[in-house]
Amino acid sequence: MENSAKKVLLIATLYLFISFQTRTTEAFDTDDYALESRQFLQKAIEEVGRTQNNPQNAAGVKEQLLAVNSTYTYDDSWPSPGKMNSISAVSLDREGNVVIFHRAGRVWGQLTFDMKNQFTQTQLGAIQESTILAFSRKTGILRYSLGRNLFYMPHGLTVDDDSNIWVTDVALHQVMKLRKDQDKPLMVLGRRFKPGNGADTFCKPTSVAVLPKAYQIMENSAKKVLLIATLYLFISFQTRTTEAFDTDDYALESRQFLQKAIEEVGRTQNNPQNAAGVKEQLLAVNSTYTYDDSWPSPGKMNSISAVSLDREGNVVIFHRAGRMWGQLTFDMKNQFTQTQLGAIQESTILAFSRKTGILRYSLGRNLFYMPHGLTVDDDSNIWVTDVALHQVMKLRKDQDKPLMVLGRRFKPGNGADTFCKPTSVAVLPSGDFFVADGYCNARIIKFSAAGKRILTWGENSFQGVAHKIAPPNFLAIPHALTLARDKGLVCVADRENGRVQCFHATNGTFHSQYHSPLVGDRIYGVSYAPIDGGRLYVINGPLLAFALWPGQENSETYHEVRGFVFDMTTQAVVDKFGLPNKDFSNPHDVVVSADGAEVYVAEIGELRPRKFISSIKRKVDGAYEGVGGNSTGGVAPKAATSVADSGATALLAVILIVVFAIAAFGATLLVMRQRKRGCCARGTRKRKHAWELNREFKLGNLLDSKHEGFEKLGQEASDDEVTARVT
Repeated sequence: MENSAKKVLLIATLYLFISFQTRTTEAFDTDDYALESRQFLQKAIEEVGRTQNNPQNAAGVKEQLLAVNSTYTYDDSWPSPGKMNSISAVSLDREGNVVIFHRAGRVWGQLTFDMKNQFTQTQLGAIQESTILAFSRKTGILRYSLGRNLFYMPHGLTVDDDSNIWVTDVALHQVMKLRKDQDKPLMVLGRRFKPGNGADTFCKPTSVAVLPKAYQIMENSAKKVLLIATLYLFISFQTRTTEAFDTDDYALESRQFLQKAIEEVGRTQNNPQNAAGVKEQLLAVNSTYTYDDSWPSPGKMNSISAVSLDREGNVVIFHRAGRMWGQLTFDMKNQFTQTQLGAIQESTILAFSRKTGILRYSLGRNLFYMPHGLTVDDDSNIWVTDVALHQVMKLRKDQDKPLMVLGRRFKPGNGADTFCKPTSVAVLPSGDFFVADGYCNARIIKFSAAGKRILTWGENSFQGVAHKIAPPNFLAIPHALTLARDKGLVCVADRENGRVQCFHATNGTFHSQYHSPLVGDRIYGVSYAPIDGGRLYVINGPLLAFALWPGQENSETYHEVRGFVFDMTTQAVVDKFGLPNKDFSNPHDVVVSADGAEVYVAEIGELRPRKFISSIKRKVDGAYEGVGGNSTGGVAPKAATSVADSGATALLAVILIVVFAIAAFGATLLVMRQRKRGCCARGTRKRKHAWELNREFKLGNLLDSKHEGFEKLGQEASDDEVTARVT
């Protein structure tokens, strides 16, 4: 009964995914199949281990092949001779014909495509011969032909139940639907000669399979059943959390719900963490933080999405002024549907004194439509993301207009100049910065200080409870970024995978990950403090409601919505913080000071940020300047050169160079004068120049030779990295 129920649910789920895929630009088109392939390969590996440990040798394979009986004979008389060469595909139609797809002798060689999968032989033009031929299955006589001047490199062909002919062309990167009685295609999918992995592009598509009408009817029925259950899930959840649905994508939520339902039975026995065990361990974790209910002073703010710290002793927050992210805020193509509301008129960025809670400054009027992430860098630049605009902006508190804007206004995308609901920014002391992009693209992009793209990494893996199966570098909504500067890492809150992943900031390669059953399956925010060997402060979020009908509750889990502290050395949860006697409602971002003394939490739907004070004084690891973490970590090693430090060093270098030049010039004049007087022997002994001495002379030796922290990454830095793509 269990297996039958799982099969039914799995089939229905697949139908729902197919339906969503045909109508959305979400990331399901690649992720589902990547997951399936990974599962298949894992099963294949396990199967080998379960059978024989010793592989079959050549003699054994040959013996088994000879033992397999063949019931087929070759018909050498079929078909009648025809003009065809290099046949790539074959199919059957309902009229008793065999339909083939051939390349008319065109060859796919080493230089047919370049390194970007673009076809290099467009000058050859389309194949002039008929590339689609239909022969009678019985007589082999040619029945019909088509496909002149259409194709460049034929590959796959399928004839459906309605006699439509579906083909793929790997040179065009397109899929076409044809009929034998029409010259032009009925449908063309993909962009001509444009390879890609987006919603409207293919890269060398190979084959097509078409469902019959009966399956389409079955699909519709399954969709109705699932949509009813999904809608009830959303309605029941919304009635209990009316503040905000910052879950952002309801197709994603339904997918997570269904995935969890499928895996629930298999996971129960294998997961030793039952509700009682989790509760017991949570109670055992000591909290060293207390909530400061008096902070800040009352201010005009509502629905706080981000929080950061600046160098002037302020807490800087980003709020939505009550604007809600609901079911209809974005369409199925991730485009913002409420542009008629206009930009938020209130100041969306507010800075409060960390000590007194008094409002210090405000900005951000008439700029934003749906605020999300905020970071203050070492030079007091304020970096923000807006998921409605699909943009990243760099601001200053004393200027009305942004200093830099990345992304195309209201234009979601996954190209070089577009984002899709970007979530967070992290800024290095050098000025280079990272962007988490985001809800749709699930990638991390590194930019130079001037906004030039350096590299990108990350793959989609929307897997719900995925921290046990999602590989490194796979992300399911990278929701927040933080820098562990003393470790040379950038860490991301991998929200729906319930983990924090850390990568080398120079080239994006995977370093480590952190997750715990105590935290749960969703992590919204992360911030780093260089104390006790490195601590990651995270906030989780509420679990989804899994009741399928009124009165049913999930009693299998125990979950507290609060903040947790990971020890990066042991990867264990060593501390916690939260509201007294209740959970957070919808926490969205967190920041910790460099010494771990103060923690601030932003909550969607709340009227103020939360402040927590540590009862323990901790020592900051190494020599640090600045106030500490923000959404990007914000802790700056003294060895890391800031802009001001760079200016001072450059000035010192100029002074030393000038002094050296004057001294050298004076010495040269003195030598020339002495030679004119004849007092300096021209000598036979070869003189050594400065660059020939044992101790090499270098201009860098005049400066401080100690370099720590991050250096700007060149284009060549990650050419050989498998897990990072230089863009």
